[in-house]
Amino acid sequence: MQIETEKDGVRYVYKESFWLGKRELSVNGMQLQKLDRRTFSWQDEGGVRHTLKVKGSFLAGITLQYENGNELVVFKKNGMSGS
Repeated sequence: MQIETEKDGVRYVYKESFWLGKRELSVNGMQLQKLDRRTFSWQDEGGVRHTLKVKGSFLAGITLQYENGNELVVFKKNGMSGS
């Protein structure tokens, strides 16, 4: 399944294979590095590493949170855009 949303001009795409358990997260087309089952990271232009955690499920809705717990973006279920 794939779910997408856009916030502040940034496009987020989260993919999850129910059968294989494979998860992917991309931001503006850039694939993020998977650290563990639900944690992804990337390095910005200044060399600072950022981490995002995926919370929730396709049925309940998915939220991305920064490492400090601040909510970044909420995906709505059934592929509808969030905020």
